[in-house]
Amino acid sequence: DVCVSCPAPSPPALPPPSVPAPSPPPLLPPSVPPVAQYECDVAVIGQGLAGCTAAMTSAMLRPESKVCSIGPGPSSSTSAASGAGWLLLPDMQEHQMSRLLDLLEELVRDADLLFDRERAEYFIKMSRTAQHFVEGMTNVSFVPVPGYEDSHTATCIDVQTCCTDQRRHINGHGNFSCSYAKKLFQQSDCCEVDSKSSAYAERALKSEWTSWPTYYHLENLLYGSVKWAVDPGMEEAKQCSNQNLYMNELMMRMLAHVGTVVTGTVQAATYANGNWTFVGDGFTVSSKLAIFASGGFGAAATAAELAELGVSSYAEVHGQNSGLLWATAKAAGWPVDPLNAWYLEFVDGEPKWFLWDERATVLGVKADGSYTLLYDETEAYDRRGRLRRKLNLSQAIYVVRDETQPSNVSHLFGPAAQATIEAAAVLKR
Repeated sequence: DVCVSCPAPSPPALPPPSVPAPSPPPLLPPSVPPVAQYECDVAVIGQGLAGCTAAMTSAMLRPESKVCSIGPGPSSSTSAASGAGWLLLPDMQEHQMSRLLDLLEELVRDADLLFDRERAEYFIKMSRTAQHFVEGMTNVSFVPVPGYEDSHTATCIDVQTCCTDQRRHINGHGNFSCSYAKKLFQQSDCCEVDSKSSAYAERALKSEWTSWPTYYHLENLLYGSVKWAVDPGMEEAKQCSNQNLYMNELMMRMLAHVGTVVTGTVQAATYANGNWTFVGDGFTVSSKLAIFASGGFGAAATAAELAELGVSSYAEVHGQNSGLLWATAKAAGWPVDPLNAWYLEFVDGEPKWFLWDERATVLGVKADGSYTLLYDETEAYDRRGRLRRKLNLSQAIYVVRDETQPSNVSHLFGPAAQATIEAAAVLKR
């Protein structure tokens, strides 16, 4: 036999070697925005009027130092919400100052409040210097705010016939000196009208109160001391449309003198080893000196504080801030003033700066349909706000003069509403 050698059959083809799938890239940690670090010699917390003034002043007085202004921006401040921004800038002689302090002390004592006479005297004395400083730094002039008409128009019948304790009372305006009241009475031609006639009760006094306050207050020593800012050359401006500056513009001019402006809200403050550390969203500021100019705490108030103020929810709080100064003071045991607030009216869900509109007031509607005024204007803003809350009325009417509207209070709500306004005209403080 012959054996023939044949090639063995080929094994089945093997599949190509598998290539492992590429591994997914490693997961990176979530992106964390860098925290800005600032080293300052002086840190000013808050960018309202107090904060901007303090930062500008610090920058001028310490040109060799690094001054930092920290805040969410002037436009977010309560100062900016005040609009045109009225400032009390008294400018008076020494004998007038002494009398004003006496009157303030009497007023505060009647309200059962504390009065720091030395501090008040310093404020009054420095007002002129402060005014000139701010005018020079921001290129503005401060002029008296023109007077708005009051809700009560005084007529001849409102002038008290006889003098009492060297004063003659004018309803709705206060106790004037006898000679001044007599002069006003005569200039208004009240002597030419029969005192028993309707014309006598209708003839308006020719008021000389062309700037704020339009009512007699503290023997008129503060007349013309409520001022707002205008650009040079606009000293005769009478209304916002005539170029008087909004508060936000004035504060922006102040911040232009500050080297470092940090935008954001400080959430925490600590002090250790002679240094302050302020932490906010995305930034940390370290400073040797600190000026707290952020007094508001509405959005950070506790439930107990809201209850004491008569506020039912945070929705009613206008100042959306972190309450830094209030919280720091409580934590550090610093002395603090009694809890107080600046109460605003909310109209259609928006805060209204009460009584800054012409002839503004608020009528409350009682359950029986009658009317009452919600505010006792002889009280401080904090107390008048608390008294208003205690009335617990479900309906109120914000009344303001608007010459573009054909209707008036009597036409809209009846003569009883207007009578309530007229009958409740009181000396404002």
